[in-house]
Amino acid sequence: MSINYTNLQAEITNDPLQLGYAGKTDKQKAALLNLKTGVGAGTITNSQVEKSFFLINIAPALLVLAAKDAAAKDKWDRILRVIESVDSVSVNSVTIQTILAIAKADGLIDDTTIAAITTRTGSRAEVLFGENVAISESDIGTARNGA
Repeated sequence: MSINYTNLQAEITNDPLQLGYAGKTDKQKAALLNLKTGVGAGTITNSQVEKSFFLINIAPALLVLAAKDAAAKDKWDRILRVIESVDSVSVNSVTIQTILAIAKADGLIDDTTIAAITTRTGSRAEVLFGENVAISESDIGTARNGA
């Protein structure tokens, strides 16, 4: 997602979360928008995560899986082999969302685990403009100048 400069200008002018943009330099405003902690931070939906992150988060399911029947173990062994073969996991894809839903239905994971995999805390810039967006000093200047 790209930066909408009209919306960025409105954010800085109106300061709806009272982050304190008034009196700050463009560099300081950008830093406030890029903080991943504090009032401006919010929940961001991950589009993709590293395979290792995904596997670590579902690791507790393996303990539960040990108590399941052979058919369930075979099913999840096949699924895990596929996931282990990739570098990253597109967690917002229909396929992975379905796998997570099946894992939940099978009693392997819960909503907390799903949220740990599919979401994270993002900056105000990401909340406003999308995952992995960072605001630069020049973006602030562009917004201020009405571009």
